[in-house]
Amino acid sequence: MVRREKNDGGTAVAERLGNPDEIASRVEQAAVEARRDEVRADVVRWREIVNGVAAGREPSAADIRDIGAIAHRLRLPSDSVAIATAALKRADELDADTERFKKECADVQARKPELVAEIKATEQRLLDLRATLNLAIVSQSSIAATLSAANHHRNQHPLVFGNVEHVVNEVCRQDSAMGRSTLDGLKHRPQLAEGKTLVTWSN
Repeated sequence: MVRREKNDGGTAVAERLGNPDEIASRVEQAAVEARRDEVRADVVRWREIVNGVAAGREPSAADIRDIGAIAHRLRLPSDSVAIATAALKRADELDADTERFKKECADVQARKPELVAEIKATEQRLLDLRATLNLAIVSQSSIAATLSAANHHRNQHPLVFGNVEHVVNEVCRQDSAMGRSTLDGLKHRPQLAEGKTLVTWSN
């Protein structure tokens, strides 16, 4: 649509009206910006209130009104303040844990050379203990064979290791046996005729 107006010289000129689509676009953009400004203000105010509550401050009457209005405009649940304060508390706990872990990590990093040296020493100590244990196992398995060898060795040397009375008895017994053997050897044995035995000879 064109509207005609007179200029200063009295001549009518044509003035083009704004495009309806462009106007609608500008209106929509303005509405969006206005809504963003409202939401931004509500979020800032909401955080102010819940941070105060989380810090232990009792909300004022104005805070209560704002909580209700903001909750309505942002479509928040009825327990949104409790949820927000719990979230703040948990965030503080996690931040504290993070700082603690950072400190512990820094302490460990500072002691790293010492810890590495101690680990190596401990590993060597474990190797030494295992070697000692293995030696004990080998020694234990050799006990029976060694005991048998020791007993056999002592039995082969009775004059050194045997029971004294037992050795004396054995020597005397052998002396007696040797004496009887000597006497038997001294007895006269007549020469037998061919075909004769001691029995027939005595007859």
